[in-house]
Amino acid sequence: MKKHYFKLSFFALFLANSQANAQTCLPTFQYGADSNMITNVQFATINNTSPFTSGTTPVYEDFTAQSASFNAGDSFPISIKGPSSTFPSDVMVYIDFNQNGSFSDEGESFYAGRIAPANPANAFTITSTISIPATALAGNTKLRIVKNTNVAALSDPSAPNSISGPCASDLRAGQTEEYTLVITASPQVCNDPGNNPGDLGCVIFTYNGTTKTLVTVRGADGKVWLQQNLGSNAVATSATDENAYGDMFQWGRWDDGHQFRDSQTSSIAPQPNNPNGLTDGNSKFLTGSAEWWKTGTITDKWEASTVAETSSQNGCDPCKALGNGWSLPTQTEWATAISSEQIISVQKAFDSNLKLTVGGSRTSSGTFNFVGVRGYYWSNTTTTTTGYAKHLYYSSAIINANSGSYRELGMSVRCLKSASLGIGDFIEKSFKIYPNPTASFATIETNLEVKNINVFNQLGQLISTQKSTQVDLSNVASGIYILHLDFENGQKSVQKIIKK
Repeated sequence: MKKHYFKLSFFALFLANSQANAQTCLPTFQYGADSNMITNVQFATINNTSPFTSGTTPVYEDFTAQSASFNAGDSFPISIKGPSSTFPSDVMVYIDFNQNGSFSDEGESFYAGRIAPANPANAFTITSTISIPATALAGNTKLRIVKNTNVAALSDPSAPNSISGPCASDLRAGQTEEYTLVITASPQVCNDPGNNPGDLGCVIFTYNGTTKTLVTVRGADGKVWLQQNLGSNAVATSATDENAYGDMFQWGRWDDGHQFRDSQTSSIAPQPNNPNGLTDGNSKFLTGSAEWWKTGTITDKWEASTVAETSSQNGCDPCKALGNGWSLPTQTEWATAISSEQIISVQKAFDSNLKLTVGGSRTSSGTFNFVGVRGYYWSNTTTTTTGYAKHLYYSSAIINANSGSYRELGMSVRCLKSASLGIGDFIEKSFKIYPNPTASFATIETNLEVKNINVFNQLGQLISTQKSTQVDLSNVASGIYILHLDFENGQKSVQKIIKK
């Protein structure tokens, strides 16, 4: 073991020395810096004048104690001044944006220009613009400036740049100076998706004390949805992508830690056994005899914006943390999404704009059921059964947006921006459906030419496909139905209609 440890340590030492050499390698000059030095650098808050006494000016000057601050993505002019005794001088700027100790990576070198010959008292200044890439690492970053005389440029103004790299060994006469840039990561800007189904956006918010950026998508229902489960690390690459399963919430609870798949469990019911009993903090998944919120009724809600706003009948909606308009979907909104996305199987659920996964559920004993087989997603809608709430459930055999289960079960959460109307905004103003509710027929009044009308029930099942602007519901049971309208101009709309 000691022999292997020695070899590893030797390699680590070798690597460290190699990196150190990469950081400290300097260009070399045949004739030094006399009468060809850098005498002034201005870059943002840096304004440094350096000596130009012949015979004493070194070829390298370390000014890294001087710094200027930038945001990634910024662009600033840089001005460099210096004499050039007989021949013009080329000037290169190198910035170690990825902080790996090398100035040779792509995008880290800038040709600042060529300085005409002049004595120190009459030295010329060149100005260029440096752009800090948005991907630049935050923190202290070294900047190197190299100036070198170019013999060929005296007779040929178009002569190529004479500086071959940040550590060139074939330079003639000139100088190197180094400074420090303090780079701050550029703030990420997120916008809603475009108006077309499948358009992507993102949202930045705080989740369990950490800033998160999640992908959003415009659904076929015209609304903005998360394209990820809350607590997931990425958009799913398959229906069974474990990295996209995310967290498991008990109905009415928020991101207090209980939702983590590896959270501890407790069979001790909070007092009282409703959201009021959790406001002092409880990160455990409630199991067994705890029977979380078992006395809950149909009037209970899961829509408070903050923990402080919770009550005995209203839990804190974890989706509210995403910002204005965000919330858990209702049972009806899930049914609309299922019908508009035409989800009829596990694969279709993943293939949809929502990229749904089959993350299973967490049982009342704290174990997991049907992971990789079934998808369970809470709605914020209660049922008439005490202590129950509705959720979307689907497998290879069934799609049910109207299922009900005990609130103590752990299920995935997918958020939507209910206030987003999107692609159907102008359509909603250009037609109407009447009567609604209806006992049999309803008429669609519109200036647009209707191509198809698909009628779905609340379970997401296709009931009929019609082409007439008079919708026939005479042969279906009383209840809520979803009309998915396709227009000849390519636009779509999703409407709700009630059969009396």
